Amino acid sequence: MSGVLGVRLLLLWGCACFWLPSLARGALVISGGHEAPQETRGAARSLQKRSTDELKVEVHSVTVDCKVMSRFAHTVMTSRALNKANSSQEIFFEVELPKTAFITNFSMEIEGQVYVGEVKEKEKAKKQYEKAVSSGQTAGLVKASGRKMEKFSVSVNIAAKSNVTFVLTYEELLQRKLGQYEILTRVKPKTLVNEFQIVADIYEPQGIAFIDVHATFLSNDLLPLVEKTVTEKKAHISFSPTMEQQRKCPGCDGTLIDGDFIIKYDVNRAKSLGDIQIVNGYFVHFFAPPDLPRVPKNVVFVIDRSGSMSGRKIAQTREALLEILKDLHEEDFFALIEFDHMVSPWRDSLNKATKDNVAEAMKHVRNLRDMGATNINDAVLKAVSMLVKDRQEKKLPERSVDMIILLTDGMPNSGESNLGKIQENVQSATGGNMSLFCLGFGNDVDYSFLDVMSKQNKGLARRIYEASDATLQLQGFYEEVSSPLLTEVDMRYPDNAVEFLTTNHFSQLFNGSEIVVAGQLTDNDLDKLLVEVFGQGFEDDFKVQGQASASNWDVIYPDEEYIFGDFTERLWAYLTIQQLLEKSKSGSPDEKVNATAKALDMSLQYSFVTPLTSMVVTKPETEDGTDSPLIADKLTEEQRQQAERGQAHQLTSPALHIPSYAYQSPPTYFVDGDPHFMIELPDRGDALCFNINDKPGTIFTLVRDPESGILVNGQIIGDKKIPPDGKINTYFWRFGIIHQTLGVRLEVSTRGISVFQDGKRVKLLWSDTASIKGPNVDLLVTKDRSLTVTLKDSVKFVILLHKVWKKHPYHQDYLGFYTLDSHLLSPSVHGLLGQFYHGIEYEVTDLRPGEVPEKPDTTMYVKGQELNVTRGWQRDFRRDVKNGENVPCWFIHITLEKRPLCFPGMTTVWRVLLLWVCVCIWLPAQAGGALVISSRNALTQETEEVMGTRSIKKRSTDSANMVEVRSVTVDCKVTSRFAHTVMTSRALNNANSSQEIFFEVELPKTAFITNFTMETDGQMYVGKVKEKEKAKKQYDKAVSSGQTAGLVKASGRKMEKFSVSVNIAAKSSMAFILTYEELLQRKLGQYEILTRVQPKQPVQEFKIVADIYEPQGIARVDAHATFLSNELLSLVEKTVTDTMAHISFSPTLEQQMKCPGCEGTIIDGDFIINYDVIREEGPGEVQIVNGYFVHFFAPPDLHRVPKNVVFVIDRSGSMSGRKIAQTREALVAILKDLHQEDHFALIMFDNDIVTWKNSLSKATQKNVTEAIAYVNKLRDNGATDINSAVLRAVSMLKSQREKKMLPERSVDMIILLTDGMPNHGVSHVPTIRQNVHKAIEGKMSLFCLGFGNDVDFSFLDVMSRENKGLARRIFEGSDAAVQLKGFYEEVSSPLLLEVDMRYPDNAVDGLTKNHFSQLFNGSEIVVSGRLTDNDIDNFSVEVFGQGPDKDFQVSSKARVVNWESTYPEQEYIFGNFTERLWAYLTIQQLLEDSDIGTQQDKNITATKALDMSLRYSFVTPLTSMVVTKPETEDRADKTLIADKLTEDQRQKAERHQSSSARSSSSGASRAQGSSRRAGFSRQSQADVDGDPHFMIELPNRDDALCFNINDKPGTIFTLVRDPKSGFLVNGQIIGKKKVVLDGKTNTYFGRFGISHQKLGVRLEVSTQDISVLHDGKQVRLLWSDTASIKETNMDLKLTKNCSLTVTLRHSVKFTVIKHTKVWKRRHDQQDYLGFYTLDSHHMSPSVHGLLGQFYHGIEFEVTDLHPGEVQEKLDATMYVKGRTVNVTRHWQKDFSRDVKNGESIPCWFVDNDGTGLIDGRASDYIVSGLFKTV
Repeated sequence: MSGVLGVRLLLLWGCACFWLPSLARGALVISGGHEAPQETRGAARSLQKRSTDELKVEVHSVTVDCKVMSRFAHTVMTSRALNKANSSQEIFFEVELPKTAFITNFSMEIEGQVYVGEVKEKEKAKKQYEKAVSSGQTAGLVKASGRKMEKFSVSVNIAAKSNVTFVLTYEELLQRKLGQYEILTRVKPKTLVNEFQIVADIYEPQGIAFIDVHATFLSNDLLPLVEKTVTEKKAHISFSPTMEQQRKCPGCDGTLIDGDFIIKYDVNRAKSLGDIQIVNGYFVHFFAPPDLPRVPKNVVFVIDRSGSMSGRKIAQTREALLEILKDLHEEDFFALIEFDHMVSPWRDSLNKATKDNVAEAMKHVRNLRDMGATNINDAVLKAVSMLVKDRQEKKLPERSVDMIILLTDGMPNSGESNLGKIQENVQSATGGNMSLFCLGFGNDVDYSFLDVMSKQNKGLARRIYEASDATLQLQGFYEEVSSPLLTEVDMRYPDNAVEFLTTNHFSQLFNGSEIVVAGQLTDNDLDKLLVEVFGQGFEDDFKVQGQASASNWDVIYPDEEYIFGDFTERLWAYLTIQQLLEKSKSGSPDEKVNATAKALDMSLQYSFVTPLTSMVVTKPETEDGTDSPLIADKLTEEQRQQAERGQAHQLTSPALHIPSYAYQSPPTYFVDGDPHFMIELPDRGDALCFNINDKPGTIFTLVRDPESGILVNGQIIGDKKIPPDGKINTYFWRFGIIHQTLGVRLEVSTRGISVFQDGKRVKLLWSDTASIKGPNVDLLVTKDRSLTVTLKDSVKFVILLHKVWKKHPYHQDYLGFYTLDSHLLSPSVHGLLGQFYHGIEYEVTDLRPGEVPEKPDTTMYVKGQELNVTRGWQRDFRRDVKNGENVPCWFIHITLEKRPLCFPGMTTVWRVLLLWVCVCIWLPAQAGGALVISSRNALTQETEEVMGTRSIKKRSTDSANMVEVRSVTVDCKVTSRFAHTVMTSRALNNANSSQEIFFEVELPKTAFITNFTMETDGQMYVGKVKEKEKAKKQYDKAVSSGQTAGLVKASGRKMEKFSVSVNIAAKSSMAFILTYEELLQRKLGQYEILTRVQPKQPVQEFKIVADIYEPQGIARVDAHATFLSNELLSLVEKTVTDTMAHISFSPTLEQQMKCPGCEGTIIDGDFIINYDVIREEGPGEVQIVNGYFVHFFAPPDLHRVPKNVVFVIDRSGSMSGRKIAQTREALVAILKDLHQEDHFALIMFDNDIVTWKNSLSKATQKNVTEAIAYVNKLRDNGATDINSAVLRAVSMLKSQREKKMLPERSVDMIILLTDGMPNHGVSHVPTIRQNVHKAIEGKMSLFCLGFGNDVDFSFLDVMSRENKGLARRIFEGSDAAVQLKGFYEEVSSPLLLEVDMRYPDNAVDGLTKNHFSQLFNGSEIVVSGRLTDNDIDNFSVEVFGQGPDKDFQVSSKARVVNWESTYPEQEYIFGNFTERLWAYLTIQQLLEDSDIGTQQDKNITATKALDMSLRYSFVTPLTSMVVTKPETEDRADKTLIADKLTEDQRQKAERHQSSSARSSSSGASRAQGSSRRAGFSRQSQADVDGDPHFMIELPNRDDALCFNINDKPGTIFTLVRDPKSGFLVNGQIIGKKKVVLDGKTNTYFGRFGISHQKLGVRLEVSTQDISVLHDGKQVRLLWSDTASIKETNMDLKLTKNCSLTVTLRHSVKFTVIKHTKVWKRRHDQQDYLGFYTLDSHHMSPSVHGLLGQFYHGIEFEVTDLHPGEVQEKLDATMYVKGRTVNVTRHWQKDFSRDVKNGESIPCWFVDNDGTGLIDGRASDYIVSGLFKTV
């Protein structure tokens, strides 16, 4: 190993885990698989492979024993386990070890038989290796794990009642880094272990300078268990907690041992010569002399700025360079070179690191941007030439170090790109006169190339991993090499005394590192060795010599037996092999071969597993009598990189995200002291803490749960007067606690306690000891000590009183607040403490000495930020109120200006004015409904600093006390398809100070906003539509002042979100009114009005009203909503006459509530109205009103025209993965839907064009089947040649037209699907458009589908419209295949071609488009115009078109609607609707045409569209609505701008959102949805009852899923199975007593088997009786009994002939219902049972079964609602578990409340035995017995 850098290793011993090995990261992981199944049941069971069952596998011991002798560490990991099961089990052993370590031994001992691994040459082990792979075994036992570790794992099948012992040994040389060695053990056993021990013995004859031991999980109880004994030359550290001491709490199964156990030390360095140790004929020399001055350096930073460095990489590089430049010493010289395909030096020579030069360089670095290709060769050669030139010109200090630091992230692809040639060029140029350090950024770099090139040039390479800490990695590397102490160091020994010397020449010795040389003595009896060291120092040469003596180990360590082996010999062998492996990568071919051969021989000789050897482990014979060899290999860095590339590819899949730490156990949180906040994380065995400083009197929100109405605020006090040190300590002295739902309010201060409930007030003194028990709250006061508050079915708090001596000159009494049971609060809980109640994810890395020696500093990554934290202690006073206990924690340094742990950039976010203030109604950022109103606290009386918080608190949430929403109304008037919608909301600010109110609404992207008005206290603020360019100054002013200039943003695929905020004075009201208009489009035979409502809370006046006026006559109208329960269903009022429909929905405040007294609302989802009009034969419907007409044309009963369609499908590389799979799926479905008279062709393209056949084929069954087989083979490959592909399609259609091979009366169309830009063949977009337009000649239609966000949709859109077609965006999502099929369905049935709508020339002008290439089935043609003559009696209409058999021609005189007689009771509905409809349609078509034609044509079209937009006050892409907000407190108006987004702007916004989502992907997966979202954090309820009907209730969605299972009577299914707890529910079905005439056999559940292994409970429940087996006792109950049984682990309640309710301790609660309503004389029916889960949240994440798999929620989307076979039941498409499922809106009976009649619950019914919804098939859940698992 090169000693250039003495780099300290993190020796990661272990993680004594007994858990899911796939998630374990530590030294020892043991888990047991389940009993080998005797039959295969499919998907449901295969999921359980590595689940753990602690009852079956008992871990006896876990020990980690490390002996460190002169830095050489020998580690033995041992674990013993017992299989207590009655059958064989697969036991897993898993450990992480440092990637620099060599495994030397692995053995397994089973029942006295030892199986030892054998190290063999890799090639010789190849046959066994391949045999293991081919047999499906895990051939590679070692895999890369993170940056520094490797994971060793093995499994073995152990017989029943047998023991197994695993022993793994590895060795390595600890490396010194930044002045210390570190040994780190990560321990995460996850279970209690009988014997747990970590032992480390460190033997350093040089003398131990210091040693520190700490752990992240050490509590005060565990701290004394760390034993540390240190003498001058030896240290012994041990940690061995008993089983009880490991427990989280008395009686708990969980363990406290969860975190990092860290040992750091260094040795004495008194001698300049270093330390030489001679043992048994080998020596080792450690050299790191103290107190050397640093040598100046001349460093050239060569930075890759190519395109691949874009985004975070270039930003992190900038950030790191800025810090590095700051750290340059003034005597250093430096230069900057940036490169892509060009090389750009900052200056032509190196510059001294003066303050001015560094400042100039930093300014340059801040402008670093990415572009171009990667020319590494020229960049490095430029750096070399600069150093050579400056050396020649003597600009650099004579005694200084020349170095180049190259940072790149990719392969050279510009200039010289041959890697060997680049290496040759660089080595020739440097001439051995400088060092080259290479940093490879990310996984796309060729690290091997950089590694070899560095070593060839006296340097080293380092990988920089793409992550949030990449900046720190760069800075950390620089810190290692920033301070050279010596150069050209020679370590010399007598030639005749030593041989086989390791590397003894080193280019540099850096500060904090160490040089190590080892060798073999020629004379074993030699006990003295002459040593010389030469080097170049700062001022003069360094030279030292001396004589080394053999160490007398018996004298140094008299009480020790020989520690282990001949450590110097093994150290020498380790170092030699490492250095030979490095040499095998560089040098001549002969040198490489020789180095490899030597390394192999030594690896075998010393039994080291290296990249050249393998350890073969022969496992015990399996049940089929065969041996199963396993192979442990050593990974090279290249193999690690390849593995990481594979992992990175997997991580880009949207379904996978693994956080570093995810803490889910309910921890303890408190605030106490000055005021110090503590976040305890028991799953981590760790804690976080921070401090808050603010002026006395400030009130903070500590806890706020908007769902339950719990609020805790706290007010701080300070010292009585300023102490001499000038620092004022602050504490909490008063708390306000309210629970709105329970009607409880407490005020607790240091003086007393006030309790308010039910209108009564009770006052208590701290001098009392009192206990109050009420219906909703229990209080316990311990005199002068504590108050314990327990809120019913909620949370428990403890408040401690700290009494201070009354005569103390400064301090006074204060309070502490402790949360004991926070997991009962909802996921939306927040506040300074509350935000952590459901866990926090973080990483801690880079431990380093802090300002105080006992308190190390480190770097923490939390909430997307990087923080410097310190290991500190915080006092927990719960057990000892007087003195407290020290709890170790990571202390986050927080100021008022910077509180990153709470929220990035926030100031005093949680400060409130009053102890009871809680101001926000809901989080508008999460609302997607019609109307959203929220507020923020406006601290009008506070200082400027406090006012600064307003922009931050815009969207914080609080209770409804301060802002009262009076009304939310949606009023839609539809007149002849033209919809005019007014959304209104009124709110009152009840607060005593001004508040910021938010209004937010989603509207269709096809709609035009026409008005927005705000009204407050009689003053109106009306928006004004202006030309966008004229509004630009106001727009820019709004942006520059930090306002939200753009009120409108893209929201999903079809919607736009309008939002505005305004500051409202105290006690004032505000009304928001938004108006928009649109023409409803007919699609698949109906119009749709969709209102998304998500008010988030009950509203006093909530109303949705729609009035539809259709003089043509209303054919049908349906109204439904996704959230409608049976109670709400009756509130939807629908009145329909011939020409009018009125729909209203107006629930009262009580009817909106989820439950009586709840604050949550049931109104959450989509309110949908579908309708169509009566259509008579003829020219359609013409309506004339006030000089304008509109003509609707969609005649009934037309025959479809055959089509000739060419599908042109992009199969380029960018279509890989899900896109190509979804395209295949959609094409298969589309081909199946072709009519037999159609003709079709398939063209696939990348850079080549491939046709299925050379001509179109008739859609016969045979041709379609062949085409489907061809499509199923569709694969991605190559570039994108759109031009040639489309032209080929055109030529095919033209050729067959000319040959008359297609029906004369048929329509020719091309459907192009692509996902990217043209990048092969003709790639100039205008040229492609020109070529296609010229080729088509108006004779066919081109439809373009743009798949994903990388496509140029504007190009496709224009090209389609130029060729009689249209374009559609296909959004990347799980429903992409459905989108493709949906588009095809719209255009699959043409009814008429070349449709002309004709009107008298002298009677109309301003006509909208009146020629249409096609009329498709289910759509509608709309034409509008202005009449020149108001005499409408002679207005005639003609329509011409081409049908399938003959031309279509019809003419008629227009029928004028008499509105007063049609709607006699209505006033004029709104405006002149025909004029506004005409304006809307005209503007839409002008905007479409503004992209086509000459520039002059485009300008004229755009001008017309702008004029009409302004005249009719439409917000279009050419106009803006300017809204002037009311004056604010600084008397300045605030201007907001509402714009209309183009499709290009929407696409750019989506790209940005997609990029942001990828860069912040930390979490948790979320359900995505266009029309609905479902992501359930609260527990779901799963039941089965009836025939047998399964119901999954999802309270967060107020929705349910249901499915049915049909099988023969007698079949037994697994309903619930939790392998961790051993909980099992099986159910057996029964049928009718006999088969009736209809032949249908209904089945029900007639018997349940329920068991809980851990609790020893077993129940058998049938329709006859109940058998309970517990603690060896059996009790039999009859359904005719009424009984109650209470046991330690179980409560059982039986209600006569009705139900059985069972509660299992710390587990589950369920009810079994008996249905006895069947008339006993009915000979075909019998009694049956239902099973209801009432509380499942205690079940583990691995719970499964037909019901159990849903216990922790399910994500799904429902779209495309349409009428089903049964009129009252809608059909829809559901996306669930990555699958598309057809579902029906259904009702299912829930008998849990009404056993006799049940309640009808709406649900989405999944047919076919739940296929697609459940994992696997229903048959996978069949078991052989009532208590069996297989």
